[in-house]
Amino acid sequence: METVKVLVLAVCTGLGDLRRADFGGSAAGRQAAAWALQVASERRPGSESVTRPATADEPISAGERLESVTRPHYDELMKRTCAMCPEELPIMARSHARTCSPRCRKALSRAKATSLPVELTTRDRWIRRSATKVPLTTAGMAASSTNPRTWSAYTDAVASSAGVGLGFVLSDVDDVVCIDLDHCLAPDGTLTPWAADIVNRAGATYIEVSPSGDGVHIFGFADVRQGRRIRRADGYSVEVYSHGRYIAMTGRRFQNAPSSLNNVNALVKALV
Repeated sequence: METVKVLVLAVCTGLGDLRRADFGGSAAGRQAAAWALQVASERRPGSESVTRPATADEPISAGERLESVTRPHYDELMKRTCAMCPEELPIMARSHARTCSPRCRKALSRAKATSLPVELTTRDRWIRRSATKVPLTTAGMAASSTNPRTWSAYTDAVASSAGVGLGFVLSDVDDVVCIDLDHCLAPDGTLTPWAADIVNRAGATYIEVSPSGDGVHIFGFADVRQGRRIRRADGYSVEVYSHGRYIAMTGRRFQNAPSSLNNVNALVKALV
């Protein structure tokens, strides 16, 4: 068993991790470790295979072959993608690693720590999105905010690995709306005065940080027949949408916003 453990470590984690591994104090463990270090040290780029001992009790020879395990197969099997972005994980990443960088690891942790409103997750209007916000189906094909056949249930969208994240489609079949406040959130979580005023007037409704990290999305119920985009010279940037659009979702709740939707009709009327 120890020989197998050492072999897997030698092939899949590399020499550096192997030297730090703990193989116990048995003779078989020490022998297997010595063999694996020898094999790992002798590996060269382009080699076709790696070797192993026949059994833990026999003398270990680095010249013996490990059947059916070749370098091309190893490289292909070891390709893994970051859970938060489309980058591949480093070839030497730990087996349990899911992200490519500390930044992505923190983002994944924040996403897990938050919960989306059931008013959104129970509606089958979810899609995937690319890094450039192109809407995608769960199969990775082109999606459309006006074609229900390209939308999916929330559970299916979450299970998909297409693109880099989720998107929720706004539709005229209900009164779910989104108020998008751009370029209003400082790195320390402070809102600009005009954005803070809007957030306060929104009341107890779901608000999340936008994918850019410098804006917020306010979700609620309101009667909006036509979307509006409002810009001012002082940086005021507000967009109100109710249908024919999809919103890139992050699941990062803003401060203490609840995981539920409130009526924001009065706020929308004041804005538009």
